[in-house]
Amino acid sequence: MWFYKIGDLVKGPVELFELASMVVVGAICGNTPIRRASESSFRRLGDSELATWLTYGGEESNSKRNLSVLRICFNLFVIFGAIALLLLGASGTFLTLAVINGASSLVWLAIWFGLFLGTLFLAASSVFWGMALYRMWMIVPPVFARTTPGVAVGLFFVPFFNLYWVYRAFYGLASDLEAEAERENLPVKLSSKVFALIASVGFDLWMLGVGLPFAGIFGLVSFCMMKHLAVRILLRRIRDCKEQVL
Repeated sequence: MWFYKIGDLVKGPVELFELASMVVVGAICGNTPIRRASESSFRRLGDSELATWLTYGGEESNSKRNLSVLRICFNLFVIFGAIALLLLGASGTFLTLAVINGASSLVWLAIWFGLFLGTLFLAASSVFWGMALYRMWMIVPPVFARTTPGVAVGLFFVPFFNLYWVYRAFYGLASDLEAEAERENLPVKLSSKVFALIASVGFDLWMLGVGLPFAGIFGLVSFCMMKHLAVRILLRRIRDCKEQVL
């Protein structure tokens, strides 16, 4: 059994595999003080026999990299999604008017091109959404996560199975991120779990043919809240990695 320190707080006891899991995702780093249950004094993880684990994660640069990629993917998801909604909305409006009032061949061509372009931007937005979801799942140590990042994103695109999987990959992420924040003594002022649950139910109803526009709003709000919490966790890890001393 092992103990470790986050700031002035002593955490543990934890099993060795739990400690390894936290190193991999950067929850603890080379500067983190650790000790065995049988030892009386702490030492840097980077100076211990566990230092080889830092090859696979745990250094400040890994958290910085994850933070940068998460921010880029999330921003592109929002930008591409907004462009897709504008193109599809405008094209849909003009399509309705063209059907009612008639239109020239050039107008029809512009409408179909707008729909095609909007679909492309929507597909790109979905890809960046999946990449942002993947990066947020990477924050949760494997020993505490209910699934892996790759499985979380991959099974989301399996027809019918995703009716169930949305509760593990989306609502589950909200729960696991808040649990991780609690483990790292990071207060959660407003929980995203209720929003994520409503969005998950709305997703199922939408897949079954029941249009619920508000579900998309709850989904976007909860996703923004999860991203905000994920950024706070990563920033805390970067700061702790710099400041942790024996």
